[in-house]
Amino acid sequence: MVEAIAFDSKEFRRLRLVVDPVTGQQHRQMKFYSPLGVGVTVNDEIKASSAVLKACSELKPKFDMDYPCSLISTTKSGMKFGFSRVIRFYDEVAQSVQEHITGIFTCYVVLPPKDFPFMPVGGVRCPRTRQENQEFLKELNPGFSYITAWYYFGKSGRGDLRCYLDSFSAKQTPAWRDLAPRNPVIYSRGDECNPLIALADMMCLLTDKKLRDEKLELREENVKHVWEPYDFEVEPRYIDYHLSEKYSWKTNQLIDVSPYLAHPIVFLKADGYDMKHIENMDVFPLAVNLAVQEGGCIQGFDKILDTPKVKNGDIFLYAGQDSLRDAKTLQDMKDIEILSFKELPNRLKR
Repeated sequence: MVEAIAFDSKEFRRLRLVVDPVTGQQHRQMKFYSPLGVGVTVNDEIKASSAVLKACSELKPKFDMDYPCSLISTTKSGMKFGFSRVIRFYDEVAQSVQEHITGIFTCYVVLPPKDFPFMPVGGVRCPRTRQENQEFLKELNPGFSYITAWYYFGKSGRGDLRCYLDSFSAKQTPAWRDLAPRNPVIYSRGDECNPLIALADMMCLLTDKKLRDEKLELREENVKHVWEPYDFEVEPRYIDYHLSEKYSWKTNQLIDVSPYLAHPIVFLKADGYDMKHIENMDVFPLAVNLAVQEGGCIQGFDKILDTPKVKNGDIFLYAGQDSLRDAKTLQDMKDIEILSFKELPNRLKR
């Protein structure tokens, strides 16, 4: 039995209608903006992961969601089925698996624009500048899953939980340098191929929606309130300016997540097709399900960028002679499995 925590994040936005005093026309203006991060703790990651997969499988027919992937990611499913149906589906999944959830940890940023109109960034091998408040917060958003994890583990007594993160692209910060020694496991497309990260993704969206439905602001007491009917502990926290030296960046150098990626990685490459095209092919959900089955993650393959990521046990899916050539070259370097796209269905049956 292994305790674990998985993190994901999303934008939290609230708009208001304002009237232009000159034209009299109405337009929407940002009232509040923050990244919102959620961590989901479980006391047995294997049982919890199995429960999430089982709940998704059993509930998809009830919601008439003909979706070939084992897990249902927010972005793709929302566009396909509509967010209203997806929200109801997520809520039932959460109710079905709540006995496996020890608690959820939520995190957001409080930087009122009137008090902090600009935030200082840069200064190390790049110009030191002041970034407008909302632009700064939006740049925090892509990597806010790791910032949430850093803040969670900053409190003593957290133990040796395994830490799982959805993949991100963000600039180096002291917060990442503090978190990295914990060796978090990062999943490319984690909300599609890791059940616990998928659950954290669901909890992010549900937290936002539940607050919206009750017309409540993003405050600690309100987050606790909307989750009161559920059987797990809720620990809401916010980060303010006094910790900004930790989550601000002084360099434009990006965090290298490759040493922390979950393996096996299922790489995909097809001659003449980029990853956006492959995602629309029938083979893609099968490849995602293979990653779920193997406990790894999935991504496209670029010879220059991704060759250093390849490790023994990884899987390379190819279509076309050039892609096959890359796969065989890698197989001469590492003990990897190579499969053509058309061989994938039989591989899954095995």
